[in-house]
Amino acid sequence: MVKGRPRKTIDDLPKNWRDKIFAYAKQGGTDGDIRAALGISPGLWYALLAREPEFWRVVRKADEIRFAWWLRQGRSSARRPGFNGTKAIA
Repeated sequence: MVKGRPRKTIDDLPKNWRDKIFAYAKQGGTDGDIRAALGISPGLWYALLAREPEFWRVVRKADEIRFAWWLRQGRSSARRPGFNGTKAIA
């Protein structure tokens, strides 16, 4: 019989975990920002992505939201006078 710490699931996340993920995504937040807000490690993040379909779906949707945020930021920056695309990449 294998003993050890019980495996964490999405039930162990804060009650409002979906809202936190989407709130950070709407601001262009990174996976690291979201992990910090949820109080979870990178290892648990990737484990939940692998074994929790609902978590995976929410994170994928958040990826789309933050990608759109970054595109909007790029477009608005490109319209500013004196914008230098080379500096923006670096």
